[in-house]
Amino acid sequence: MGKRPDAGPRPGPPGQPGVLLSGEVVPGRHLRRRGETTRAGTVAARAGSPVTPALLGLAASLGRDTLTVLRPRVRVLVTGDEVVGEGVPRPGAVRDAIGPILPGLVAWAGGRGEPGVAVPDRAGALEERLDAVAGTDTVAVCGSSSAGPADHLRPALTALGARFVVDGVACRPGHPQLLAVLPSGAVVVGLPGNPGAALAAALTLLVPVLSGRADRRDPAHTGRRVRLVGDVLPHARDTRLVPVRVSRDLAVELPASGSADLRAAAVADALAVVPPGRVPGLVELVGVPA
Repeated sequence: MGKRPDAGPRPGPPGQPGVLLSGEVVPGRHLRRRGETTRAGTVAARAGSPVTPALLGLAASLGRDTLTVLRPRVRVLVTGDEVVGEGVPRPGAVRDAIGPILPGLVAWAGGRGEPGVAVPDRAGALEERLDAVAGTDTVAVCGSSSAGPADHLRPALTALGARFVVDGVACRPGHPQLLAVLPSGAVVVGLPGNPGAALAAALTLLVPVLSGRADRRDPAHTGRRVRLVGDVLPHARDTRLVPVRVSRDLAVELPASGSADLRAAAVADALAVVPPGRVPGLVELVGVPA
């Protein structure tokens, strides 16, 4: 291959003389051929992959103007006559601290949370709400998952013919949680009424359900393990979910005052899984949204 014939001076930038270029010409060099990065029929992204900026760029480079995004819808039912949604609660009332947790948690797991709907402590009220749920929905019921006289979730699910998959988990906080499937196919996750317990239960059941329905990786349960340092007291029978701060491969417990407390969880990097009766050298971490 010889040199390229002189094509004459090429115009340079304004105010500068032209530049003459010459050199070897290699066949195929500096050419992008159709299909060289992604062949026809190749899977460019697996279903359930998060739509990142790079994935959007890849889709555009392949000529796609739109992408079909799967975001499971989550209906939120907040039970309790004593629960108020704004301001400082009156004597005998409590502020809803679970509803504000769920939108970010649901989005983190790949879902789309709807605004919470208040449901009174009346027999039949919760059953009516659940009976109207579509089969593709996931329902998070805040409160009413225990066994008190005002806890109507189990009777409502039983009356609707639901199949109980999980009825209580041996963990603290968050043990009165449940998972049931309605005849329509809708999944119901029962969260305890105390905010700290509700967060632990949502990470235990709701996040995995949404991740599975969106066919994506569970962001809370990655299998990461660290060494838990300090004097951590295990529970005699149940697994403890302990808010911790994490630095590299070490974790330190943050003090909390019970299942209603969110102060430790609000600044925690994760929840450490402490099995009953002993504190192992390495503990698994349950992630929390940043």
